Amino acid sequence: MRITPGLAALLLVSLTSGPAVAADREPTGLPLWMKPILELQPLAALRVEDRLGSRETVPELSLHRAELGLGVGGALAAATLSVDISRGLPELRDAFIDVGFLEGIVAVRAGFLRPPLGREYLAAEDRHTLPEEPAALGVVDLQRELGVELHGRLAGILSYGVGAWNGAAEGADGEPRQGDSLVLAGGRLAVEPLGPLPAEEGASDLEGGGPRLAFGAAALFGRRSGVPFPSGGKIGAEYGEDRLRLGGEAALKWAGVSATGEIVWSTAKPAPGTSAALEPRLPRVDGLGGYLQLAAFVVKRRLELAARCDAWDEDVDVGGALISPTAGISFYALGTAVVLRLAYGVKFAVMDPFPAESPYNEPVTHQVLLMLQLSV
Repeated sequence: MRITPGLAALLLVSLTSGPAVAADREPTGLPLWMKPILELQPLAALRVEDRLGSRETVPELSLHRAELGLGVGGALAAATLSVDISRGLPELRDAFIDVGFLEGIVAVRAGFLRPPLGREYLAAEDRHTLPEEPAALGVVDLQRELGVELHGRLAGILSYGVGAWNGAAEGADGEPRQGDSLVLAGGRLAVEPLGPLPAEEGASDLEGGGPRLAFGAAALFGRRSGVPFPSGGKIGAEYGEDRLRLGGEAALKWAGVSATGEIVWSTAKPAPGTSAALEPRLPRVDGLGGYLQLAAFVVKRRLELAARCDAWDEDVDVGGALISPTAGISFYALGTAVVLRLAYGVKFAVMDPFPAESPYNEPVTHQVLLMLQLSV
């Protein structure tokens, strides 16, 4: 959702007039607090694409993220507002209010926020161990949505989130979607039998400490309407789509060492009421993805090594699964406030549906990423 500077200022003023940061940013021990949000991620990348023996080198220097915002709150309520200015005009990132009851057992969150799918998806963007989020999670095509969520923690080991959303205004490329979700509903349940697992540092725990274990599962159902037919709409009107997204996760952290993994599945099919003439041309599409990540501090609180392998297929019936192993190193100069990350990754296709000589084949892509991460 793109907003003008004037609208951004108006939203900021309206939120700061009442209780307003997300729980993972909230300072503790203060009856009333206010905290600025400042996150900058300049990124230098070198990508080499190899297709049919021809190589193309693409250097890039960009501002990967530039997020500005403010959070304020009190004993029972908190709220956050942030915008991303990395692409020029301010783009709304988060804008929601949290109201808690029964000492954290129940809380209501309302506004523009992310539906609960998995641990890595819900983590703040500056808390990932590698410069880029797992590509495998892209098969679920989720963005921030406008909605209401009920969440909380029970008995110190069980956390939950359930809600309903009306559909995001933008797709993954930042452009308006064709046929937004009329309804998106579902939730996530996580069990942490050894106590709360730190999430604020992403995959690893800067403080080390005893073992922490977590398991989670999520399900989201959405219905979209007004989606143009892929061929350009020549054979009929717009159609509707039902989509089910499922996710499972596991994480272990112990003394600066971590292992995390997730698997996601998405299935889409024509919604009831779609024209009978269209249905034969709109087969069910099943997407499957997952990743496994290992990380360890080789110098306590300073130097961390990480490796991750992503695998995903946006349509398992057609084939063309992609695999992307990545390895990286992170230097924490001032905790998570100043971090330098360097990573190398490669992406290639397996079981490509096209012949080996086809120009439509997925190229083998090598990339080196260098990111400076600054956050408050």
